[in-house]
Amino acid sequence: MVSDAIALNTDYYAALPFETIHALSKPLIIKLIEGLGAQSQAADLDLQFHPYLQNVITPMVEAFKKAHPNHAFEDRKFRLHDFYFENKPFSEIFILSLAPTAYQQFKTDSNRSKQAAIALMLKGMQKAQDPYHYFAKILGLTVIVISKEGYVFLGERAAHIDYPNALNFVGGSATFKADLLQTDFLLDVKAELEEEIGFSVSDEQMDFQWIGIAGNPFTSELDLVFVVQSEKDKSFFENSILTEHQRMVCIQNKEQAIHLLTTGYFVGESQFKTLLYPTRFGLDYLVKYHW
Repeated sequence: MVSDAIALNTDYYAALPFETIHALSKPLIIKLIEGLGAQSQAADLDLQFHPYLQNVITPMVEAFKKAHPNHAFEDRKFRLHDFYFENKPFSEIFILSLAPTAYQQFKTDSNRSKQAAIALMLKGMQKAQDPYHYFAKILGLTVIVISKEGYVFLGERAAHIDYPNALNFVGGSATFKADLLQTDFLLDVKAELEEEIGFSVSDEQMDFQWIGIAGNPFTSELDLVFVVQSEKDKSFFENSILTEHQRMVCIQNKEQAIHLLTTGYFVGESQFKTLLYPTRFGLDYLVKYHW
């Protein structure tokens, strides 16, 4: 799938297709294990989780903070090293192999040209039979909130954050934890909803469904994508106080979603829009299973 996306020069692929999750007849259990970090082109590093965190990521983050004393963000992030199903008699166990990475590694990947990315992928294949051996593979989380009427809202990203003006649902990076037992992706998703659109979530109200993994083949980014049915009507989303978006635009039906996916334009608008990889993944899902 990655090779197909590269051949088509598209910034999106379904790393774990939503059809795979939708077809499961057994409960899905996510298990987290420690994986490997990204290799350096300069010298071979110990890629095991804790040595990599201590010797590569922590010094990188501390050096950046020293050079930028007003930088208030947590730059340690998760790398989605690998993922796969582990069959068990009474359930489907899905393994997420996580390692440390840093925002600075992600920025290097996101600023690299497509030609340079392909060259580095080939180097990774030659070195380790892994196209992303030298990439951050930063782990993001995206959540699609469906309004009471069955609508969804896409945010047009603000100028001060990564990928300005591009379209996406609510999302962000998974919160890094050195102890994987403390990792809680749903807690992260709920925090993103609160932060980005002022949506306060209680456990009793919301049933989050994980639908798959979306990826960007050239930057190596990967997002776990969730969908949830809300009892909020469209007026809530239209009047949300936004922190990372210029505006929210409503997609009401399959026809509007297909029009955006195939043309890059909202119905009735004349300005071309860039769709981030989890946005395409999410709209494809909604077209097939929601509307």
